[in-house]
Amino acid sequence: MHDKSAIIRNFSKSACQYDEYADIQRFAANRLIDEIPEDNFRRILEIGCGTGIYTQLLTRRFGPSRITAVDISEKMIRVARENIKAENVELETGDAEEMAFGQGYDLITSNSVFHWFKSIEKAVLRFSGILNTGGWLVFSAFGPSTFAELAASLKKVRKEYDLFVASRDFWGKERLESMLANFFTQISIEEVSVQREYSSLAGLLREIKYTGTQGCVARGSYVWTRGLLDAIENTYMNNEGCIIATYQIFLCRALK
Repeated sequence: MHDKSAIIRNFSKSACQYDEYADIQRFAANRLIDEIPEDNFRRILEIGCGTGIYTQLLTRRFGPSRITAVDISEKMIRVARENIKAENVELETGDAEEMAFGQGYDLITSNSVFHWFKSIEKAVLRFSGILNTGGWLVFSAFGPSTFAELAASLKKVRKEYDLFVASRDFWGKERLESMLANFFTQISIEEVSVQREYSSLAGLLREIKYTGTQGCVARGSYVWTRGLLDAIENTYMNNEGCIIATYQIFLCRALK
């Protein structure tokens, strides 16, 4: 289970730098927008809008629609308000797993957020309940193979440190399909794997830090020291020959 207070803290710290480093999240947003069926959606709910990268794509494609975009971090919402001037967009701060939304949405959508939920299944149940019949749930989420190379390197130095990559607990494709089938009549999930190369381990960790996802990297009983970083980087280089990171992304859509 993810620590909600840590998630808020991490994303709030990175709000002002987020857009500069959010290459993967931007890639996922551009792929996700193409997954949304052609329709005249009257009301759209975006979960976890962050600084508004995906929100801006929604406003360009669904200009006449009424869009409500929420995020758990007030600082992220402040940046989003600077980035988004569209009159049809309402930005709110709140925890999408708990806040009340009302009924009558035609589309609920979210980019790179669902893997942080305390309970994906309970959240999807809530969202299905506020969707109109014939409405769509369309979202992207990182999968358990995200940061697989880092996970392998951490495993080799685990003799001295209890280290693991938190993405190991992210849901896989089959589990997502099975869960969505409980609430929706038609589902599809496309898996996309993206790799990025970095000049150093520090470069990878910097990008992770400024996209607010440091909780996805390594957890356990450890202290980040120069020696530990060097050991991980050396193991990484021995394993891969360079510093690369795989991002496993699921593009999910479900019809109510």
